[in-house]
Amino acid sequence: MNSEISKAVECLKKGGIIIYPSDTIWAIGCDATNSKAISKIFKIKKRDSTLPLICLMNNYQMLNKYVDISDKTKDFLQLQNKPTTIIYNKIKNHVEKINKSCNFLIQINISDEQSKNGLKYDQVDDLLLKIDKSSENMIFRGIMAIPSNTNDESKLCDEFSQMQETFQSLSKQFNTVETLSMGMSNDYQLALKYGATMIRIGTKIFGARI
Repeated sequence: MNSEISKAVECLKKGGIIIYPSDTIWAIGCDATNSKAISKIFKIKKRDSTLPLICLMNNYQMLNKYVDISDKTKDFLQLQNKPTTIIYNKIKNHVEKINKSCNFLIQINISDEQSKNGLKYDQVDDLLLKIDKSSENMIFRGIMAIPSNTNDESKLCDEFSQMQETFQSLSKQFNTVETLSMGMSNDYQLALKYGATMIRIGTKIFGARI
């Protein structure tokens, strides 16, 4: 394993592209500080360069280079034992400072499972009040969710339907909203029926993780 990791690191340092398992999907990655490598990712994914890419942080010291972190947040992150998503109020100031725009999605925990990140539905409205619709730097693009890991189609339909309704409502409130990300290798066809515009099918393409 250490040998494979070393090879991946060397590839990244040279501006190469790697495929790696994340907490939920197989992902395509590169050095996020290498603009040429980032361009390769957009080309491979055939993705509009104005749309967002995920940037992974190893620890809060690394994160501190890009956002202002409070002591309370540091204490919280030190207690986490799984990948954690935090929305930073001051990130807008940072992207304005460097004259960049940042597209973002809001993750909703539609299955209400403790092991998954994301807001509960009753928390979404409070967060929406903090979004600056006129900002050219922080652009709200839509919502994302990981459904229940189940073969119960009726349960999945309920979850996808609720996400679709939320997406349609947000599309009326925000003219920037265009992405409904939900559905994975085992349920993506059902997700598409409920209007998914982005799906995660790494296992379908590359096979199960070893």
